[in-house]
Amino acid sequence: MLIRVISDIHANLEALEAVLAHGTGEKADITVCLGDIVGYGASPVECLDLVRGAAGIVLMGNHDAGACGITSLEWFNDMGAKAIEWQRPLLREAGELEYLSGLELSSSRFEGLFLCHSYPPDPGSWHYVMHAHDAIRTHRAMPGLVCLVGHTHLPCAWSPEGSASFSDTGSLDSDATCIINCGSVGQPRDGDPRAAYLLLDMDRKSFRHVRVAYDVESAASRILGAGLPRVLATRLFDGR
Repeated sequence: MLIRVISDIHANLEALEAVLAHGTGEKADITVCLGDIVGYGASPVECLDLVRGAAGIVLMGNHDAGACGITSLEWFNDMGAKAIEWQRPLLREAGELEYLSGLELSSSRFEGLFLCHSYPPDPGSWHYVMHAHDAIRTHRAMPGLVCLVGHTHLPCAWSPEGSASFSDTGSLDSDATCIINCGSVGQPRDGDPRAAYLLLDMDRKSFRHVRVAYDVESAASRILGAGLPRVLATRLFDGR
């Protein structure tokens, strides 16, 4: 089985379309979305429509929770809060807030993997997996499991001992890999502006990080045209 994993789309329609049309990922048997479909970008409704049609599993991210009122906007920085406030009327008019509020925080029932947006031991905390102790605590709480996350926008993998690997490929053996971050489709932050997604080959027990070029200029123009903070557009060009 080949699994395509996407996350942190952040209402970037151009990036999502490029990822879903990418030849390697199109061969996947199922697509999994780890959340943050909305937030930051200018096309929340269009991105939700595409995700609902493409993904067999869709989980809630913190921006999704903020849009539907589950997480307070006080949790977000000023730019994130402004984007959500701008998006809410669009989502309400399209009837999407109810859908977002019904998403689960995690799933442990798929191919022996644990799926969530942020921190596997406590998915609703919106804690960022950024340090060795995050991986070590996850492994202790969930021994023998490979956990898939997003949230940090940084594609990487963590070992049970807390070492981070930024290699494009790796093993799905739980003795070698504790957490895999699939990166961000719509707002990469690792210095590479290309959209990121993850491919899992369950037969070979391996994974691969994939990057896809997209029309950044068009996505940025949409953000500026919507009157959203300018930095949300300019950062797309630098992958920051």
